[in-house]
Amino acid sequence: MLQDTGDLIKKDNYRDFSAFGGLPIYIMILMILYTIGEMPALKQLAAGLVIAYIITVFFRVFYFKQRPEKQKYKNFIEKIDAGSFPSLHAMRSAILGVVLASYFANVLLTVIFALCIIGVAITRVLLKRHDPVDVSAGMGIGLAVGFVIILHLTPFLASFVFFGM
Repeated sequence: MLQDTGDLIKKDNYRDFSAFGGLPIYIMILMILYTIGEMPALKQLAAGLVIAYIITVFFRVFYFKQRPEKQKYKNFIEKIDAGSFPSLHAMRSAILGVVLASYFANVLLTVIFALCIIGVAITRVLLKRHDPVDVSAGMGIGLAVGFVIILHLTPFLASFVFFGM
């Protein structure tokens, strides 16, 4: 019984750490950036989120791969959610990490963001939501999207008006 409780605590901790790549945290960061008036970073992260979903849906439609612990589905949206490749959590965490590291331009924070990205990837495997290939692909795509946004899309995004700003 004690072993089961320990396993539950571990699983909860993994799930908590995995939240760095979750949609609620991402949206919360977008709301904070909006509140403090940081429109360039808001636009970068918003663009990253849209691109991440487009890429994920594309892969999950044309290359569907079940999760390690299979998930039943009855419709298109449930099927997309039941797909494992690429890891959307790993992708979102990588985009967040790259954009926030660029925004803060601080070595210590960059290391912390990098550790968070790796931690999300590891916890997704430990939670049996993905295998190492899924999280590696998600991280790789997320890093690429983040860098493309920072290096190439920022001037383009600056021309867009978000919420009157």
